Amino acid sequence: MVIPVVVRSTSRPGHDEELKDMVRRHWTTLHREHLTTDRPAIVLQVDSAPAVFLELFEWKSEEAVRTAHDHPAIRDLWEAMEVMGTVEPWDGTYLELT
Repeated sequence: MVIPVVVRSTSRPGHDEELKDMVRRHWTTLHREHLTTDRPAIVLQVDSAPAVFLELFEWKSEEAVRTAHDHPAIRDLWEAMEVMGTVEPWDGTYLELT
């Protein structure tokens, strides 16, 4: 079952560009490991200071989510993102509109 996710990343002072680069690499890294669907992520940058990025993408499955948490390269990226800012996956509910 596909799992949609929204991740909010807020940069720490002075780290806007570094976090932006990591957010750009995030979905590509997950997709290279076959953990997301082929639908590219949508990334929005909120016009604010500090920089806020909203990333929308789809995990392939619950197993893919678990695999990501155990994958060294993905864990390294997530840890680096946490140094540059706060990263919060949205854990709300989604409505099926079809």
